[in-house]
Parts: sequence; C-alpha cells; structure tokens
Amino acid sequence: MSEQQQQWTSDHLVRQEYVQLYADQIREEYRAQAADFRRLADEVRRDALRDPVEGDRWLHQRWMHARQLSRGLRQMARHAELIVAAAKQLEVDHRKVRVELPAARADRAVARARRKQQRLAERQAQKALGGPSGVVGRAVEHTTGTGPAAQDEGQQQTPAQQPATPFSALFKDAR
Repeated sequence: MSEQQQQWTSDHLVRQEYVQLYADQIREEYRAQAADFRRLADEVRRDALRDPVEGDRWLHQRWMHARQLSRGLRQMARHAELIVAAAKQLEVDHRKVRVELPAARADRAVARARRKQQRLAERQAQKALGGPSGVVGRAVEHTTGTGPAAQDEGQQQTPAQQPATPFSALFKDAR
C-alpha cells in the first residue's frame, strides 16, 4: 500500500500479500496497545495500594478497590490480544479460501476427469469384447464372476453359500 492511500478498503484485501501486510500492521499496533494497557493496569493497581481511599481496611484496599480500578485496563488488554489473534485468523482464512480452495477444486476436477476417462475406456473395451454394458451388465458380471477381473485371475468368483442365522437365534443362549 502506498503512502498516499491512508485507509484500507476491501479492494486491497483481495491479494494475499496485502492481507498479510494488513494483518501484520494490525498485530503490531494492537500488541503494543495490549502491552501499554497491561503496564498501565499494573501502575494503577500499585498506586491504589500505595494511596488507599480514606477509611479502607487492608482487604478492601488490596482486593477490592485496587483490583476494581485496574480491571478495565486489563479487559482492554485482553480485547487487544483477541484482536491480534483475529488478525492472524484473517490471514489464515484468506489463504484457505483464496489460495488453497481453488487449488483443491482444480485437483478434484482433474481427478474427476481422470475417473470419467477411465470409465469411458472400460465401457469402450467392454463393447469391443462384445460383453454386456452398463450398470446391469457390470452387476451380472460381478455376481456370476465372469467379469474382466475374474478372467484375469483365471478363476470364477462364487458367493458364499452359508445360510443366514436368524436374528432370534442369537439370543437363545442369553436366557
């Protein structure tokens, strides 16, 4: 971003290097602010302990009033630290959505096209051999064991001829 442009816009946050620059600037600024807030909170608490409110007892002075005075600054420090974490998450999310997602989609499209070509080549080979084609033909080949996989192995596949056990028979011994 040039010196002439003073304000970031969404148009700047389209490119990865600008998002990274913006996130770095935000992290640097809010880390410094968080450190300042913590330092100020510690100073306010020490001052409140040194100079208690008239009529305070020791417990009130230490745990209630001193802590109460520094609480707002500590909350501001926590919020600044959350902004630092959110700036890092902005960078990560941008990389996932703008860089990695299109690459993953392109990889999936290539794999899908490769599978489609492979299925087309298998169908053309099936038609050339004169065998059954389509889903029904593949199902028949699978159940009978006459498909190209079975022919390559030189053996026919037979389904297991074991009778199914009735469901009620499973619980007879449990009684």
